[in-house]
Amino acid sequence: MKKSIKNITFSDDHIIHKLPQILGCSNSDILFIDIETTGLSPRNSDIYMIGLSYCENDSWRIVQLFAENAGEEAHILRTFAKNFGNHSKIVNFNGDRFDLPFLKSKFDKHKITNPIEDADSVDLQKIIRPYQDQLGLIDCKQRTIEMYLGTTRKNKHDGKSLLPIYASYKKTMARQPLEILFLHNYEDVKGMFALLPMFLFLRLFSHL
Repeated sequence: MKKSIKNITFSDDHIIHKLPQILGCSNSDILFIDIETTGLSPRNSDIYMIGLSYCENDSWRIVQLFAENAGEEAHILRTFAKNFGNHSKIVNFNGDRFDLPFLKSKFDKHKITNPIEDADSVDLQKIIRPYQDQLGLIDCKQRTIEMYLGTTRKNKHDGKSLLPIYASYKKTMARQPLEILFLHNYEDVKGMFALLPMFLFLRLFSHL
């Protein structure tokens, strides 16, 4: 298993200071989460990366847990369960349909207690989707909404195009595919922070 921990900074942290007000809890209760998998079904696919962001000592960090092969899936799940079970608010993008059920299935498979089973989910896609037409969004993908809000990414891959890159890494253990995999997940997690201004837009719509 490989692990990466990075502090993150924000060019405009005004919305970050409003996060407890927006979500109705303290920063220490909040956990951002995004997973990378080898397919859409937990029955015949594996989780190879879990990206998380949490606040500690007033600083936001992103931690990434990476399984170098299918045999390490249980290891990254146990590491997650051991270290991140104290959050009551789970921020995600399309997590209600994908990430959270996928994780639950894998925790059950490996007989690991699910540390976020009783946490409240804040699915950003579910919140934004009803306003897609009013906002003029061509679709409700995370990258599309980020671009709408002026955020661009270095990594241009999506989950599907990462699969041969992960396969290449398992075969060669080369640095370049590993960097691509970590960057994509990092930008997925950090990108959720970029979506937070949408809460201000949606408040405007609710008062029209």
